[in-house]
Amino acid sequence: MLTTTNNGEVDLGQYRPLISSQLSDQLTDVASKFKGLRIVHLNSTAKGEGVAEFFQMTKRTHNLLQGAPGTLSAEELKTYFGSIETVADQIRDGQGPCAVSGY
Repeated sequence: MLTTTNNGEVDLGQYRPLISSQLSDQLTDVASKFKGLRIVHLNSTAKGEGVAEFFQMTKRTHNLLQGAPGTLSAEELKTYFGSIETVADQIRDGQGPCAVSGY
């Protein structure tokens, strides 16, 4: 279920012409605090193109967490918690892009 995707590094320099120098400095400052850490970005698809059904469920989950009325179906809850358990197991077992060493 967890797919490793390596999109490579992106040089901030290629974005500098599009942003202010102040924002560039802020991004550089924030990025320096993450040096040596691994960043995990979880998405429903490898390239972010989205899956309509999954998107609808995650959007509804977001809205429910924000106080909207309604519930998730039993199947949606099973999918949601199953995905969390699978990813947690893979992290714990040292698999995937977000494996934690020494855990």
